[in-house]
Amino acid sequence: MFVVVAFWWLTTGVLLVAQRSTATRVVALVVASMLAIVGAEWIRQSRCDLTASGVTRSFFGGALLWFWVATLLYGGWVVGVSGGEIAEGISRAALAGRAIAATLFNDLLGLATLGVAGVLTRGGGNRAGAWSILTFWCSHQLAKLNVFAGVANPGTEFLPPYLHHLERYFGPPSNSALLPISVVLLLATALGFGFSAARETVMWRRRQAILLASLIGLAALEHMLLGVTLSGTLWDVFLSHARG
Repeated sequence: MFVVVAFWWLTTGVLLVAQRSTATRVVALVVASMLAIVGAEWIRQSRCDLTASGVTRSFFGGALLWFWVATLLYGGWVVGVSGGEIAEGISRAALAGRAIAATLFNDLLGLATLGVAGVLTRGGGNRAGAWSILTFWCSHQLAKLNVFAGVANPGTEFLPPYLHHLERYFGPPSNSALLPISVVLLLATALGFGFSAARETVMWRRRQAILLASLIGLAALEHMLLGVTLSGTLWDVFLSHARG
């Protein structure tokens, strides 16, 4: 679990620092692309490795592929249709459609990456890498839904200038009813995987359940942070370098 938390904290920080300039964005893109190749190879090599270490390798292979997808989003390389100004009186449905289009290309890229992971695990029993990507993608979509519906802390400080147009799709600065439902759903899912891990006697399945429980638990924490206004963040040290 500690490794999952460390990966989540460090990769988020790296994405923030990469926003500093065009040069850092390019470096981040190159590094993330190289790591994505490594991640894909880990998934492929581990597809028939039904051991705890094989599951861990495949899981983090998926995490490296998702890091590449996130780098393309927060680096401004693959985002969506930015659209123009929002007309006054636009319907909620039309605004939701515009919000979906704003990051559509990256969302589709995430699904395509999930498909690649599925192909790489074909013929094997170890699909931890694909499960990892699916968990990241679903958590990301749920967070976007909550920000659109309205949260107290949408994290605008994490958006670089070239993505500030996304703020037009942020809901009111107060928590909607969707947020507590999302937190409960994520916590229940994480606990479900945790209980499954405690009962599981097959080691590779236990490891997979522990890793997924940890990742979904972190998603629950991220959603909790959306609902509270804080004087600082867990990534202040990275933000200072990104904006310095």
